[in-house]
Amino acid sequence: MLKIKSFVIYILILTFGILLILKSSEVSQEIVTAVNRCLFVIIPSLFSFMVFSDLVLKSECYKIISKPFALISKYIFKMDSDLFFVFILGNICGYPIGFKLLNNLYSQGKISKFTAEQMSCYCYASGPSFVVGLVGITMFSSATIGFVIFFANFLTNCVIAIVLNHAVEMPKIKDVSPIRAKVSIVDSVQSASKSMLMICSMILLFASIIGILKGFNIFKLIKFDILPLLEITNVVDMYASTDIIPIISAFISFGGVCILFQLKSLSNGVPLKYLILSRIPAVFLSAAFTRIITSIFNINYQASTVQTYISGKAIGFTDAKSCLPAILMVIMMFILIFTKEKNPLKK
Repeated sequence: MLKIKSFVIYILILTFGILLILKSSEVSQEIVTAVNRCLFVIIPSLFSFMVFSDLVLKSECYKIISKPFALISKYIFKMDSDLFFVFILGNICGYPIGFKLLNNLYSQGKISKFTAEQMSCYCYASGPSFVVGLVGITMFSSATIGFVIFFANFLTNCVIAIVLNHAVEMPKIKDVSPIRAKVSIVDSVQSASKSMLMICSMILLFASIIGILKGFNIFKLIKFDILPLLEITNVVDMYASTDIIPIISAFISFGGVCILFQLKSLSNGVPLKYLILSRIPAVFLSAAFTRIITSIFNINYQASTVQTYISGKAIGFTDAKSCLPAILMVIMMFILIFTKEKNPLKK
């Protein structure tokens, strides 16, 4: 059985390599688009939040910040206020942040694996910088539509959190050690750089797979646009209309297969099975909430004679001046990742 499994894996790897050669043109185009999105969408929307969340966790200042939410977290969400702050960060900072924080807490022994699994079901959302900035303003020329989608997804996670936490009692976060972890901006930046490198690398891998599939015109055979199911940033290439807003909200609630692989790469032992199962009701709830909100407040997309949104392919380098900062930023990230902790100037 193991030999058959290994043989299948070998065949798939060789097939993937052959297809990369045969469809190199399409793959190259998708890689360029993915690099642009990483540099101008993913890194700007996630990097600073990753540094911030790491500093908050290590300094334990979340204990102070979470105090104003004590009553809400205790009586409505049925969770410890410290864990409620993780829930808030997971819903405003971007997909990987909440899951990464839960893994860090689990690896430190502050929460159990089951608690991390349960919380991963509702600490999973796209941040407002992506939803409002890229989907709302860039695609629909409307920040309001972006906020509606973001709020609908947040309401969805609130519903899931309330239902799960009332069904299963949530324990308090453990104070396992009186010694506070070392707080270092350099260490937090280095940790964020490693995470961003892994996330962007996974996006590039999925871009090559999408390039191969496009080379065989697979997506033209399917009437419904499934690209966002694979990689969520492809929502910007969908045709903007009022009817598509709830569908985009559902796509963003799911996050895409690429995001799930990113979470897997960032995991310290927390499985994804409960998170994936939670996305089944989440996609329907987010679409329903979006439809209800847009209907009540009569929010519509007014298309102009000229297409107003910028395709994801148009996001990127416009000249040499815009190229240089991005290149320098990536170089600095690599330097931080591979820099040894010991000061090289000291003998």
